[in-house]
Amino acid sequence: MRIFIGLFVFLFVSTQLTAQVIDPDLLKNTNSIILDNSITINTNNSNGYEMIVEVKTLLLNKNAKDEANITIPYDHFSSAEFIQGAIKDKHGEIIKKIKKKDFSDYSAVSGFSLFEDSRALHYSYEPVAYPVIIEYTFKIKNKHTFFTYFFSPIEKYGQSVLQAKFVINSEPDKAFHYKSFGTSDPQIIKNSDQTSYIWEFNDMLALKWEPFAVDINSIRKGVLVAPVDFEYEGFAGSNESWVSLGNWIHQLQEGRHDLPESAKTDLKKISETYQESYERAKAIYEYMQSKTRYVSIQLGIGGFQPFDAKTVHELGYGDCKALTNYTQALMKEAGIESYYTLVKAGTNAYNFEESFTANQFNHVILCLPFDNDTVWMECTNQQIPFGFLGDFTDNRPALLIKENASALVKTPRYDNQHNHSYSTALLTLEPNGNARINMERSHKGLHYDNISYYPSLEPRDIKKRLGNGSGWKNYTIDQVQIAVEKSRIPQIALSYQVDVLALGTTSGSRIFIPASPMTTYEVAVPKVRSRQTPFAIYQDEIYSDTLFIKLPEGYYLEQSVDSLMLESAFGLFIRDIKVKEDQLVVIRTLNLNSGRWEADQYDAFYDFREKINRYDQQKLILVKKE
Repeated sequence: MRIFIGLFVFLFVSTQLTAQVIDPDLLKNTNSIILDNSITINTNNSNGYEMIVEVKTLLLNKNAKDEANITIPYDHFSSAEFIQGAIKDKHGEIIKKIKKKDFSDYSAVSGFSLFEDSRALHYSYEPVAYPVIIEYTFKIKNKHTFFTYFFSPIEKYGQSVLQAKFVINSEPDKAFHYKSFGTSDPQIIKNSDQTSYIWEFNDMLALKWEPFAVDINSIRKGVLVAPVDFEYEGFAGSNESWVSLGNWIHQLQEGRHDLPESAKTDLKKISETYQESYERAKAIYEYMQSKTRYVSIQLGIGGFQPFDAKTVHELGYGDCKALTNYTQALMKEAGIESYYTLVKAGTNAYNFEESFTANQFNHVILCLPFDNDTVWMECTNQQIPFGFLGDFTDNRPALLIKENASALVKTPRYDNQHNHSYSTALLTLEPNGNARINMERSHKGLHYDNISYYPSLEPRDIKKRLGNGSGWKNYTIDQVQIAVEKSRIPQIALSYQVDVLALGTTSGSRIFIPASPMTTYEVAVPKVRSRQTPFAIYQDEIYSDTLFIKLPEGYYLEQSVDSLMLESAFGLFIRDIKVKEDQLVVIRTLNLNSGRWEADQYDAFYDFREKINRYDQQKLILVKKE
C-alpha cells in the first residue's frame, strides 16, 4: 500500500493538481477519486439560470471506466455548451484533448418520466490503462428558473472526494430553500448586486457497496436546493408550500380536459352499462388502455404541461402526463372525481424529503377517492390491472393536485399478505431417485408484478424460467398452463409437470432427498465482514409451500424430523414434516419483513438467513423395509 500511496502523491504533484499529501484512507474501497468538483449555479437573471460544471477525476481501475464518459443534459428550454476537456495519463501527460466535435447528441428520455423532452450531449472514452485522469468543463443555460438540484460530491459507491465546492449566486432578494445532509450550512456572502451561498467539501471517504445496500442518496453528504419563487415559460409558481406548488401544476392542466363527441358517446354507453361508480371507473380505465399507448412526446412547455385530452383521444398515444390527464378527463365526463398526482417513480426510489417543498417528482399517476376507498391508477401501462401500482410507484409520498388544496399523500403499501407466493405439489419418487412433480403455484401482489410478462413469452422461455434456481441438473418441464387474475391485488397461477432425474441419491437400501426440493427463493446471503453501511429489505413477502412426497413402495422415513420455527426481526421461518401412510407432507413457510437496519445488525441477519439455508439443504433419509 505504501508504494501506491507514494505513486499517487507523486502523480498529484507532477500534474499540479494539488501539493497536499493525500490521506491514505481516500484510497480504501475506492475505484475513483474526485480531485475537484465545482458546480456553480447563477440565477442573477430572472429569466433563467445557468450552471457551470468543472470536474477532475482520477480513475483507478476498470470499475470506474464509466466515469470516463461525459453526459451533458439539456432540453427544449435549455442549451448545453462543452467548454474544454482532456484525458491524461498517470504522469499528467495529455493523451487526448476532448473537443466539441467528439460529442454525440441523443434523446435522453427515460421511458416514463415527467420530463419527456430531455436530450444530452455525450462523449464516450474507453481507458486502455489505469490510473487515468479525465477533466472537463461545461455550461448549461436554462430559459426558466424552475429547478430542484441535489449536489453531492460522491455520486456512487466506491468513489472518494479530495475537494468539491457548490455555489449559488442569486439576486439579493431571491429566496432559496436549501437543506444540508451530513454537512454544515453554507457560507453566505451578501453584497449589493448578489447573494452567494457556498458549500465546501474535503477528504470524503468512499462508501463501499455491500449486499442489500440502501439507496446511496439516503446516506451520502450533500445539499438540496430550490428557488422559492420561479417562472417557467410565462407560468409563475412558488415552492412556498405543497399547496402553492400544486396550484402551479393545476394551472398547467386548465382547459385541457375537453373531449371529442365520439369519446362522450362511448362514455355514455359505459355509464349506462355500469351504474356503480367503482365498476364504471374500472370500465373507463380499461377503455383508456384499449385506446392508447405510451409514447414520449413534447408539447407546450415540454416536460410539465400535458397534451390536451382531445388530442390524446384522436392520436391514441401520450406520455405519462398526457395519458393521466386524458384518463382524468374521461372520469370527469362520467361523473367520477379524480386527482392528477405527481410521484417519484422507480423500483426502490423511496428517498424523498417531505419537509422540502420542491419538485422531487418524475412521474404522474391518477387517484380516485371513492367513499371508504382510494384507487390508484398507472395510466402508461396497457396491461396493468385497475387499481394496482406495483413496486414502480408503491409506498411513497405523492403530491395530489387539487386547486388550493394540494397535499402530500402516500401511495399504497403492499404488505406480506399481498406479496404472497404459495404452492402445492405432488412429488412421486422412484426407487432410483428420479421424480415426477405436479406443481400448482400462485403469485400475488408484487410477486405477480415480477412475472406478469410470462403470458407473452414463448413456451420454451417460460420453461427455462420455471427451472431457474431449482438446482436440478437434468429435468424436463411440460404441460405448462397459466391463468391471470387482474384484480386489485392481481394473481398469476402456474401449473406444470416436472420430471427430474436423480432428484434423490441412492446408497444401498436408502434414498437421500432434499427436505425443500421446490424452493424458488434464494435464502442464502453473502457474509460481510466489518460491514460499514446500513442495509434494507424493501418488500414484505411470504413464500408458503406444501409438498406431498409419495414414497416408493416399501420405503419409509428412517428418522423423524422435528418441527422448526425461527423468528427474528427479519422474518419468520416454519417447517413441519409429517408422515401420512405412504406420503411425507412437507409444509414450509418463509415470512420476510421489510425494514432498514444499521450495519452492526447485518451479522444477525446473515445468521437468520444462513440457518434457514442449512435447514433447506438438509436431507431426508428414506430406507426400504427389510
